[in-house]
Amino acid sequence: MPCKISEEQNSDESLKLLAASSTFYGRAKNVAGIQFILLVPAALAVSTLILAKPELKLWATFYSLTVALLDVLALDRLQTHYRKMGARTQELFDTTLFQLNWKTIRSGPKPDGEDLARAAAAFNRKNPKHDFLKDWYPLVVNNLPLPLARLICQRAACKWDTDLRRTFSIGAVVTLAVVLLGVVLISLAGEMKAGDIILKIYAPVAPAVLWCIREWLRQSEALTGLEKLKCHIETVWEKALRGNSHWAEASADAREIQDCLFDGRSRHPLIYNWVYFIARRFQEDGMKAKAAEMVKEAKKSGVDLG
Repeated sequence: MPCKISEEQNSDESLKLLAASSTFYGRAKNVAGIQFILLVPAALAVSTLILAKPELKLWATFYSLTVALLDVLALDRLQTHYRKMGARTQELFDTTLFQLNWKTIRSGPKPDGEDLARAAAAFNRKNPKHDFLKDWYPLVVNNLPLPLARLICQRAACKWDTDLRRTFSIGAVVTLAVVLLGVVLISLAGEMKAGDIILKIYAPVAPAVLWCIREWLRQSEALTGLEKLKCHIETVWEKALRGNSHWAEASADAREIQDCLFDGRSRHPLIYNWVYFIARRFQEDGMKAKAAEMVKEAKKSGVDLG
């Protein structure tokens, strides 16, 4: 029997969950943006300033240490809180849509209704039309029974995240190169000695260098896990099309896949919205095309779609 994912994902309740999730993730990204500004552009500005006024080098070192402590003790914890709230809300959307049981031992308690209502209202004030929340998953999956349809949706979510993180990872490497090049150029311009380079230039930009390295390593680790998950989803898909698994087994596999998706959403580093909006139009067409291809594959496989 064909599923109703396409209709149900655009219901008022589903859009409310997506709106709340977007708000939580948005707050986490705002904190991440503050971290980036304090650690990268501001650090470069401080380095340039002390080049003109060397007497400020002590304050530059104080700034670097203070920002590093603020990042670890406050900003990173606040970002983690909102990221997990977003992940739990997204999990509630998915499990409801895919008809999967909520796993408290994995995801914790469901988000409180009051928190969801406030977050959704905050989103609606800025985006009353829910334009980019509608049709969250490919519409074509309605042609398949739920066990197959949700595998397509889960693969789409995994692939989407993989492509975004690959783009952002490249950006982190480019940013690191720019920062290091800036250090070299400032050093050459000031004709500095090694000691001055370390105290006046490297110390202030060290947080920026650490941020770039940290982001690149985190994104690389996330990409490795997502690639493995995508391969696993495709293996489960092929097994289901060969008739080597019953729908109950496919549902159990889907629940395990959902666990992995939640783990990634709650732990992986964030992707800034500007990366999402730039990549969206390119990724969306590919996602729809791949979903349509998988639907055709299912129809040709001979598996019972009734």
